Amino acid sequence: MQGTGAFTYEDGRQYEGEYFADKKHGHGVFQWPNGRLFDGNWVNGKEEGAGILFNSVGEVRYGIWVNGKRTKWIKEEEFHHHSFIEGAVIEVCFED
Repeated sequence: MQGTGAFTYEDGRQYEGEYFADKKHGHGVFQWPNGRLFDGNWVNGKEEGAGILFNSVGEVRYGIWVNGKRTKWIKEEEFHHHSFIEGAVIEVCFED
């Protein structure tokens, strides 16, 4: 797959976002069946750069990922700085 698309795994995990050479690549959102969600950048199928992690009860954490592994948590202000530097634009909307 190449371009933008969505995929649902047999176990209920879902990915919606950009693909390149059949791998998650570019901006995308990955959601687990328990409601946990990662919104951020992907490179060669792995999380890379600044991203947002929502846990299953809706708490939000900002972090930096390298080669699919979170390297550190950061403050929201730092997240916006890292997103700008990396060129990622992430918009998250909440409803009451």
